[in-house]
Amino acid sequence: MKHTNHNATAVSQRICMVIDSLNGGGAEAVVLRLLDTINHKVDDAEAHLIVLSQRGDYHVGNNKFIHILNFKTNKNMELFWRKSKVIDALGCELRNIELNFGKVDAIFSHLDLTNVMVKQLSTPIEKYYVVHNSIKLELAADRQRGLFKYLKQKRRKQILDGEKLICVSNGVSGELPLPWLSGSETHTIYNPFDVELIKRMAHKPRPELSEQPYILHIGRLSVQKRHDRLFEAFKELTSNHKLVLLTPETKKLKALIKKYDLTGRVVIAGFQDNPFVWMSHADLLVLSSDYEGFGNVLVESLLCGTPVATTNCDHGPSEILAGFHPEWIANDFSAKALSVVMAKILNERPAVILDQWPLFDKIKAEYAAKQYLDLIN
Repeated sequence: MKHTNHNATAVSQRICMVIDSLNGGGAEAVVLRLLDTINHKVDDAEAHLIVLSQRGDYHVGNNKFIHILNFKTNKNMELFWRKSKVIDALGCELRNIELNFGKVDAIFSHLDLTNVMVKQLSTPIEKYYVVHNSIKLELAADRQRGLFKYLKQKRRKQILDGEKLICVSNGVSGELPLPWLSGSETHTIYNPFDVELIKRMAHKPRPELSEQPYILHIGRLSVQKRHDRLFEAFKELTSNHKLVLLTPETKKLKALIKKYDLTGRVVIAGFQDNPFVWMSHADLLVLSSDYEGFGNVLVESLLCGTPVATTNCDHGPSEILAGFHPEWIANDFSAKALSVVMAKILNERPAVILDQWPLFDKIKAEYAAKQYLDLIN
């Protein structure tokens, strides 16, 4: 890789985050937000991000704090002949950062594949591993998909045993310890949200849709996100709303929409660089998942002033809406229960009053960034 010489920056703390790709997802958005917050809103600190592959939906431009390795994809990175190359390249990039910028105080690893690489990286730098999802429920879902998938995923999780862990919700941290997984330290830090930026982006011109009102869902097509439950609940509604999906179009998704006879009522809008303007113009955002780590889209929707209807999945919804709007959580996991909440919100059109939200200060980006940095003091 080509590197540009920089004079070492005089800061008290310098961290490096690592992630395997910048595909459009919650964890990817979190690391980019942390990076921006620490570098632009926190005094006397600096953050870098190493991305293990060039695969990604987020447009990061020419950012001197983002270092993308020369691997086209994160697929098959765990194959033994490829894994060693990735780990070597990661170590080399870390040394380059220290050479060009200064000493790195801590590494924060995000997502399972990244954890495999960081775990085997030989370095004296302190390592932390960020747990973005429910470990128990993720493994339970993988078990339904077959023994091989389950065992592979469990091996990935087991490497966290004895390590320093950061969980994105009290629900996730509450799952630990497990008989086969216990952190040497376990901390809870809520995901960071740039409140002012989200509000600014939310007030951009209306997305290119008809003036017809719409309900919004954000999330890739996966077993976890339960689009089948979403479609069944939406079909129960008597309103004239469209259902807009911010996710890439796939044959599987189109077939599922057709199965529920919703072809004319569902719009697949793809991945969006600015999902917040879609949130702000929606009448409702829905989360239909079986499990989450935190439920970032719920927070983002509230910040955009849009109410949410959600399953009571582990983890996130109950923490996010506690003492605020617990009635926006469905009574059970049935599509009918979710549909009842959706219909009630659409009928009542409640206002989102952020000053009354108990979690408001704790999800601010500066608060989360400071908590990360406080770990290495």
